[in-house]
Amino acid sequence: MLSLVQLYQLLLDFYGYQGWWPVDEGYHATKGTDPRDEIIIGAVLTQNTAWRNVEKALENLKRYGELSLEFIRQVSTKELEELIRPSGFYRLKAQRLKHIAEFFNPTDVVEKVSREELLKVKGIGKETADAILLYAGGAKQLLISVQKYIIAVQHDGETFECKKEE
Repeated sequence: MLSLVQLYQLLLDFYGYQGWWPVDEGYHATKGTDPRDEIIIGAVLTQNTAWRNVEKALENLKRYGELSLEFIRQVSTKELEELIRPSGFYRLKAQRLKHIAEFFNPTDVVEKVSREELLKVKGIGKETADAILLYAGGAKQLLISVQKYIIAVQHDGETFECKKEE
């Protein structure tokens, strides 16, 4: 059986880097904003909704405001609610974003925060914490939830399985 690291390397060699979290690098270069802010904001907006709805909310922030935690801190809650409305649960998510924007002030906090600390922040659950730490914080580890622990990959006619260690 392959180790998870061996499986990762096999997939990386075969498919190449995938850029799992889509970030609008051009936007951030033009605006001088931090791409990690987009990841943090997107991680909250994607809770209980489809990604296409999150994309609409992110576009609203870019078009009518700014896709940054600084903007989230400064904008009124009512205006933020309207901008993120397509993501659903917009009143709750606006409150969460305001709280999270204060926690990540400055954004560099994401590189030093632990998962345990992040889970204490209102509005951040396990999946959201993991996404933020992995994609914005550059974490080299990811805890795998029970729903995701069996991975089977077929390559060159051979099936590889990785299972949760007991």
